[in-house]
Amino acid sequence: MGEHFSGTVLAGSFHYGLAVVTATELLAGLLSAAGVVWLLLGWGIVPGIVGALFAAISGCILMTGQRLAKDYVGAAALVPYFLIAIIGLYIYQM
Repeated sequence: MGEHFSGTVLAGSFHYGLAVVTATELLAGLLSAAGVVWLLLGWGIVPGIVGALFAAISGCILMTGQRLAKDYVGAAALVPYFLIAIIGLYIYQM
């Protein structure tokens, strides 16, 4: 997987970037799940909003990495994921 970023500015920091993306994805998933529970219990929407925000941030990180690696098809495949996170943020603010 590291070969994907060889020849880019990310070549030396691939493992660090993988850890950051993994952490943001885990936070997005856990906070989104907590947001559903909080919403069903009537406790508020804060964890869901933060979870959707982490999902959007993760999407931006992933798309940036794909663009730097000149994998434009891979970056385009991530757009629906990013749009779902943005739609989630929009729905929460309604």
